[in-house]
Amino acid sequence: MSPIIVIIVALLAAAVVGAIVFFILQNKLDFLSEQTDRKLEVFQNKYEARIQQSSQALQESYREQLNQKIAEVKDQAESSAAAPVQSLQENYQAQLTQSTNELKQQLDASLLESVQSSEARYQEQLTQATHELKEELESNFRNELQSLEAKYQADLELAHQKIAELEQAHKSPIPDEVNNLDETEKTSAETGNELVELLEEAETNQDEPQQVVEDEILADSSQPEQPMLTETPSITDQPSQIDQDLEDEILPDSSQPEQPMVTETPSITDQPSQIDQDLEDEILPEPSQPEQPMLTETPSITDQPSQIDQDLDETITALGNYAQASDIPQLSNYINHPESLIRGSIASALGKIAAAQGLRAEIQQAIPLIGKLIQDPQASVRQSAVEALSNIKSEKVIPLLERALRDPDSDVVKSASAGISQFKSYRRTQPPKPAKKTVKPLSLNECSNPKA
Repeated sequence: MSPIIVIIVALLAAAVVGAIVFFILQNKLDFLSEQTDRKLEVFQNKYEARIQQSSQALQESYREQLNQKIAEVKDQAESSAAAPVQSLQENYQAQLTQSTNELKQQLDASLLESVQSSEARYQEQLTQATHELKEELESNFRNELQSLEAKYQADLELAHQKIAELEQAHKSPIPDEVNNLDETEKTSAETGNELVELLEEAETNQDEPQQVVEDEILADSSQPEQPMLTETPSITDQPSQIDQDLEDEILPDSSQPEQPMVTETPSITDQPSQIDQDLEDEILPEPSQPEQPMLTETPSITDQPSQIDQDLDETITALGNYAQASDIPQLSNYINHPESLIRGSIASALGKIAAAQGLRAEIQQAIPLIGKLIQDPQASVRQSAVEALSNIKSEKVIPLLERALRDPDSDVVKSASAGISQFKSYRRTQPPKPAKKTVKPLSLNECSNPKA
């Protein structure tokens, strides 16, 4: 064999061996590369896990530190803000108290000023009204005095003329009558002076302070009414016959004594008036009709008033205690209520209103309403009506109480008897009203010629 072939064969063998070695190395390199990738992946995973754990730990630590810092800053802010807030609150409270006191003082001052101005205005108006009334009274008195003096002068001149005529007729002087006329003129002048002094004294009394006048008015209003008497100055001079004749001609009725007005208080045994008779005819049945026996209602044990009826009963009781006449029409709407508790409360309330308000015109309507309830089928309602009538101080309730004396229930009869006895006792203990005496004011002639 030639060396070339050997070289070629050797080269080929070397190439084959090199290829095999390369293949083996390549496979080993791939295996090592795969292991390296696996190790790198495992290391990367571990590194990422460690990084994540470290990141979470850092985040938690940061959050804790952040929360701690926030809490510290918040506490510092609250502690720093608490003092200004407290001081502001104290300042606000102090300013509010000061403003309230100032407003109160201003209000008190304005009220005092308004009261003083109102009092001054009232004093001025009262003084002005007093002066106007005084001037009016003076003017009326002077006009009346002038008219009476003129009339007296005319009558005096007429008397002089008659005396002159009589003197000429009989041709004899009458010095005594003339002297009497002169004395009468002097007496009239003295009487006029006394009246002027009385007028000046009345003017002086009118100029007294307002408080004294108000106290006297209040004192007079608290005392029972006394007959008003006027005191006239007495004149000791005896009137002449001519003045007596003139007075008889001018005032023919003055010689008759004036009778005082005396009000007679009717007793219980007196005959009932027309109003009482009409009231009794309205409530009580006609005499010609036979009296029907009252039917008594037997209450059931299970028949208890409802809550609505109890509330209504409380309202009616409150209206009765309030005692206003304007509530009578509203109460009259429930007089026929099916519940006996309500009807009894209506009777008591109407009785309280009538007893408290007196017997005015608007109160009169309560008596017939209570009178209807004394015919109620329930005995408790009739007893409440009788007790209500017993509290009313009026003769109009006597026929109704007498009717209740015939009630079949003994308690109703006892209440009616007690009411009538109470009414009789009230009439016996009631002080008699003073007689009203009217004193006629004296004219100028009566002042100069007083009569017994």
